[in-house]
Amino acid sequence: MTWLRLVEKLLALPVEGKIVGILHILNDSLSDVVQSDETKILYGQDYFYEKIMGLEFKITPFSFFQPNSRGAEVLYSTVREYIGDIHDMTVYDLFSGTGTIAQVLAPVAKQVIGVEIIEEAVEAAKENAERNGLHNCRFIAGDVFKVLDEIEEKPDVIVLDPPRDGIHPKALPKILDYGVENIVYISCKATSLARDLEMIQARGYRVVKCTAVDQFCQTVHVEVVCLLSKLKSDKYIEVEVKMEELDLTAAESKATYVEIKQYVLDKTGLKVSQLYIAQVKRKHRLIERINYNLGEKESKVPQVPPEKERAIEDALRYFKMI
Repeated sequence: MTWLRLVEKLLALPVEGKIVGILHILNDSLSDVVQSDETKILYGQDYFYEKIMGLEFKITPFSFFQPNSRGAEVLYSTVREYIGDIHDMTVYDLFSGTGTIAQVLAPVAKQVIGVEIIEEAVEAAKENAERNGLHNCRFIAGDVFKVLDEIEEKPDVIVLDPPRDGIHPKALPKILDYGVENIVYISCKATSLARDLEMIQARGYRVVKCTAVDQFCQTVHVEVVCLLSKLKSDKYIEVEVKMEELDLTAAESKATYVEIKQYVLDKTGLKVSQLYIAQVKRKHRLIERINYNLGEKESKVPQVPPEKERAIEDALRYFKMI
């Protein structure tokens, strides 16, 4: 089939909307990296325009843009809701793509600075901002890790929309060093978000709220928007409480009966009852009494077998209870 026949068949398809361009992209790379050694226009043009939330964006082949426009409106509306009042704030839009989020936020912000590694996307972002009459947006082409050292203005709030693999482990600490009060993290891969959240939370941020947007309909994938806020040290105090001052022993606080049962089962394959655990704990003076009725003869109560007693004691040592 010649390219001409392929183009004719594609144009004859009963699609909603209009086909504005058909491209042939040559890529000799052995990996699955999205790149073009050569791009041939078989029909029409290599760009189109999309309108979202009253703004118009020029979309080119290698500038990132959300694939689901209706879902994107829900996504960006959620971002704007999460970010709150930013009328006098400087916003960093990191991994900004064609600048859609930056331009959605620009009308309600003091200024927005976008950073994106793909130069073609940055040029499209600048063109889009000019088309939309937004003059408080600035877009910089380069690696986030390196560009942050060159920006003089410090952010008041940060929006993160990294690629599927998340944020590079060298870049994330530099981002967190700004210590902004709020961060909005947008992720198209929940496992990458979960990994990055470990470091973010370790640096004093907590997850305030998050939501999933069905951006990729009829697939298992979702886009997640997460609002993170930094705990203010001047509003929190550290209190040291000695466990012996509470109405339970320090040992009782270390592991529940369920955790002890699970530990024994996983390690030895033995199933132990709460009664057996209580008997062993009483033996080691971890509890003063056992919640069962002894009746007339204590011998009628099942006693923990030696093998299970040793397994329970091993669990208590593991949880540092004895």
